[in-house]
Amino acid sequence: MDFPIQEMMQYCLLFAETLEKKGPSYEARILSNMPEKTKKRLCFEAINRRNIVHLLKEIKKAEVLLMGGGSLLQDVTSSRSLYYYLSLLVIARMFGTKTILYANGIGPIKKSHNRLLAKMIMNKVSVITLRERLSEKELVRLKVDQPKIHITSDPVFLIWKYQRLIRLGFWLKKVLRATMA
Repeated sequence: MDFPIQEMMQYCLLFAETLEKKGPSYEARILSNMPEKTKKRLCFEAINRRNIVHLLKEIKKAEVLLMGGGSLLQDVTSSRSLYYYLSLLVIARMFGTKTILYANGIGPIKKSHNRLLAKMIMNKVSVITLRERLSEKELVRLKVDQPKIHITSDPVFLIWKYQRLIRLGFWLKKVLRATMA
């Protein structure tokens, strides 16, 4: 299965924004089922999300674990993915690594034991931003009240901004070449 273009664009935008703010010394790692392909396409180090030993080492030395985009925290498709992502948050917390849910969609989380587990863990997250109000309602139903929840836009909506800047850059290059010739 190929790496979805929408997912790739979301990661690109997210990391472009983060790197702009942090500066060139900032290193980012992406969890991936296909780390080699991810690294080649996105030019960021990628970690095999199934290699638990490597994953633990990376989380331990990280300043921040950022879980971005998508509806990662839900149990409609299966509880297994919910447990995986919640466990990453717990592991990061054990290592003293800050945790950020960035522009996430949350839910639905239907099973009562999953709801309780999600509440306990998400109330310990450092920062929560959501991509829509429906997810905020889900967190209210779960009684997640720490930290303060912020609504933001889905990073995919920023693609247009960057596409315009890229087109402008190509246009400027053409104009400069024409005037220099």
